[in-house]
Amino acid sequence: MNVAPRPLSREDASRYATRVTLLGTSGGPPWWDGSDRVGISTLLTVNGSQYLIDCGEEWGPSYRRCGESTPGYRGA
Repeated sequence: MNVAPRPLSREDASRYATRVTLLGTSGGPPWWDGSDRVGISTLLTVNGSQYLIDCGEEWGPSYRRCGESTPGYRGA
């Protein structure tokens, strides 16, 4: 029987040098009332360096909430 892979805990993931963090997954601006989704943006961390891919609407607050530190940030 095949079992679908499960997400790693933060502790288990910390053993890897590459990590992908989804900061936002909403396609296009979230214009509907009450939405808590933000525009598409992804944070890629490789050996401590961070790369922001596709700065969707509201990526900044999502980046601050994701718990990643900024010292390794290289640019968008």
